[in-house]
Amino acid sequence: MTSLRDQELPPIASIGDLVKALRLLGVGVGIDESVPTVGHELAYSLIGAAERNAIMADHRAKATGAGPGELTEFAGCTLDGAACHNDFDALALLEWRATRTTQAIQKLDLTGPSGRAPEPLLHSILLTSAALGGLLAAAGTMRNPHRPDGETRDAARALRKAIQALDQATKDAHQHELTAQLLELTD
Repeated sequence: MTSLRDQELPPIASIGDLVKALRLLGVGVGIDESVPTVGHELAYSLIGAAERNAIMADHRAKATGAGPGELTEFAGCTLDGAACHNDFDALALLEWRATRTTQAIQKLDLTGPSGRAPEPLLHSILLTSAALGGLLAAAGTMRNPHRPDGETRDAARALRKAIQALDQATKDAHQHELTAQLLELTD
């Protein structure tokens, strides 16, 4: 099996194409092409716009009777849209998404209502997201018989960090159970 790393990738979209796609998805865009990272920023903005569009499509699908099975099929379309041809490609995409999700969570204000930083539930979410990225990285490496030298060692390190993050996340489990009980009482 070949992975995306081994294939010739399509060209990166031009700034004009990215702006056009963002506008098609309802995002007003003003750009300064003198900023060296503008293409990268627009590409990431397009991911957010496409995900927002998919969320709205999910809401519409649910309103017309779509169930978990149909939504799972739709979610699988992300693998098709990213040109994933095999499990290596899919694991690489999912690892990338988990890593970027973790980075996006880190951009949030994790301070809770009590002023305690970080708020326990958001802290557990951050740790779990980071762990998912590490687990996916390790899984991708373990499935690749043609992995480069040193990648196995990196996978072991990622796996250990993921286990540590999950262990740390479980330390707040009792508090989360209390929160769940309080939430049930409010309905």
